This record gives sequence, C-alpha cells and structure tokens, in this order.
Amino acid sequence: VRAAAPGRRRRWIRAAVGIAVVAAAGLGAWVLTTRSHGAADARTVLVLPMEVQGQGEGADYVGRAFAEAIAVQLTQERSLNVLPVPEPNELPGSGAGERAAAAIRLGAGRLVTGFLSRDGKAIHASLSLIDPNRNRMLWGLQKDDADGSLSGLAAAYASGIEAALGIEPARTYEYPLYMTGHGAMATAPETAAALGALRRSENKPALEATERLVAAFPNDPEA
Repeated sequence: VRAAAPGRRRRWIRAAVGIAVVAAAGLGAWVLTTRSHGAADARTVLVLPMEVQGQGEGADYVGRAFAEAIAVQLTQERSLNVLPVPEPNELPGSGAGERAAAAIRLGAGRLVTGFLSRDGKAIHASLSLIDPNRNRMLWGLQKDDADGSLSGLAAAYASGIEAALGIEPARTYEYPLYMTGHGAMATAPETAAALGALRRSENKPALEATERLVAAFPNDPEA
C-alpha cells in the first residue's frame, strides 16, 4: 500500500489540476459573457431579416427588404445606433437563443425580429423587440396592410419601436396624414385638400395644397 501511495498521489494531483483548469475556463467564460452583456448598449438596435410566410419565390428578398426599410426608418432617430441588417450566413442557426447570442456578439442591446404573411395582396406583420441580454420580450405589435405596403408598415413599426425605447419622436418626423391643425385650420378646405392628396400619394397636388394652407395659416406650425 505504501509503495502504491505516490502513484495515487500523482493521479490525485493531476485530477485536481484538471478540475482547476475547468473551473478557471468556466470563470473566464462567465466573465467574458458578463462583459459582452455589459457592452451591449440598449440604444444599439439590430433588425433581423423577417421570415415570410405564404410566399414562395422571393420570400427571402421580401423579408430582408422589410427589415432594411425598418432599419432606415430607425436611423432617422440620431440617438439610436442602428446596425446593418445581417446577411443570412452571419447568423448561425435559427433558434431564438442563437439569434440573441449573435446579436450580443455584434454589440446589439436590442433585437427586432418577426415575420410577414401574405393573403393575396394584403400583408400581416408581427414584430417583437427583444432584450437579448436578458432573453426578454420588451414590446410586440401586429399590424395589417390591405394594400400590401411594406413602406407604410415599416414606418408604423419604427415609430412603435422608438416609443418602446422611450424615444419621443420629433415633430418634424410626424406623419402629416394624422395632422388636422387646430381651430379654423381643422375645418379649412385647404387642410382637406392637402391631406386628401397625401393619402392618395399625389405629391404634386399635395405640395400645391400645402402652399395654399401655409398662406392661409402662416402662424400655425401644423401647416
């Protein structure tokens, strides 16, 4: 027994060193993870390409185009750092955990993900704003567009995301479709003409009507 003791002692020492190495590696991984979580800024946003359901050919293009449209809208808010929409090969896997980890590696503190579905011309969209550090949903919204306008949906979702981040949009970025003015301007024919042209996407008549509106109400900032 005494002759075998030195060998057992060496095996015990090797085992203890192995355990210490594993523990150190685990601690290092925890420190790195903690640091990466801390480095992910809540004002740094990553918009992922959207999954598109109900469309075969061109689905990937539509999903990426919608994500790009939302990202472009968000860049209008200077306090946000909007990361480029990643290519498919930049995001390994498709699970929520894998995507959250990828977002953290890119430095994103907020992740926008979701899907689109088509029913003829109409589009239904469902998006979520996620905190990838805590794996927690912060905000979600479902919207429909009967005309299939991706740009209109992107603008609405960008506004919702900014509100969820505590950002109050500047007056200059508000959509004039929902402005009616006050008092006499609210019922003025110039207001109705300008808003009607805007809603029909008739830019030239809308500008002409707006010029008449400003001339009629030069002191109203809504004009």
